[in-house]
Amino acid sequence: MPTADATLPAVPAPHAGDAAHASGSPVVGRTPGTSGAGPDPDTSGTGADAQPTVLAYGGVVWERDAGGRVLVAVVHRPRYDDWSFPKGKAEPGEEPERTALREVEEETGLTCRLGPPLGELRYPTGTGATKVVGYWAMSVAARRERPADDEVDQVAWWAVDEAAAHLTHDQDRELLARFARGEGTPLGSERKGTPPTPLA
Repeated sequence: MPTADATLPAVPAPHAGDAAHASGSPVVGRTPGTSGAGPDPDTSGTGADAQPTVLAYGGVVWERDAGGRVLVAVVHRPRYDDWSFPKGKAEPGEEPERTALREVEEETGLTCRLGPPLGELRYPTGTGATKVVGYWAMSVAARRERPADDEVDQVAWWAVDEAAAHLTHDQDRELLARFARGEGTPLGSERKGTPPTPLA
């Protein structure tokens, strides 16, 4: 079974990190990018006591191993020493779907196709802002070598139960559970005995 992307170092045991992220509570949100997903991060917080909202988007990228098991991609961030799903902040004027695909490619080297939306996670950051992250299920269209850097130094491929054991944050485990039971995702469809929605 593959445990890590071949272009990056082997996977060590995970460690806890990013305490501000870990302390937040997951929110089962709307479709990423729909109205109500959160104000623009550059314009939110107009009152004296208002806290800014930071918008970000990412993906749960999946593929099958030689035995047909569904594997998901999880990244290690050396800055926080944590394991999480790839994601990143939106650039001004950028569509949520484009942000998600761009950030996943930047962090993993994987060019992906959007699948079903998985909703949002919402949690506080260390600066007092609220971070709202929208996610999609994604399948792999192409891959390139991505050198390790100080943003992401490892990409691991784990089966869902293995990923749940390695993910550092409760929010990401909730997201993984959504993926596993979600309409149109490979595992959610298999549990219902129907083929998954094409992720093209």
